[in-house]
Amino acid sequence: MNGSQLGETQGAVARLVSVANSHAEEPFGVQAMSSKQKSTKVPNPYLSLVGTRKVRVNAHGIYRFNKSWPCSELRSDRAYWFEFEDNKDLIDTNVSEIDDGRAASSVADDCRSWLFDDIEPQWSR
Repeated sequence: MNGSQLGETQGAVARLVSVANSHAEEPFGVQAMSSKQKSTKVPNPYLSLVGTRKVRVNAHGIYRFNKSWPCSELRSDRAYWFEFEDNKDLIDTNVSEIDDGRAASSVADDCRSWLFDDIEPQWSR
């Protein structure tokens, strides 16, 4: 693959990610956060807060995760979200049964660490 073909491929991937995010179940962004969360949460291009305890991983973030987790069941053409209680328990997600598995648990753990401990996932750096 020459440089021109690589550039075209990267452009196509970027357009697909943009379309996937535009069709996501939850809008990308931060809504209804407390002032403490707004001031302490480090911006991340792949993770976002929806409300106060729901973390959304966009499609490009899932793509990057899948590159580090070769046997991942997660689809990199869509976004996923994970909602947590104040005690850090996972209470809800939009991960379907088809996509569920160890990879989904790992992403949920990464989201939990980002939300409560301000630890950025390795795949998002």
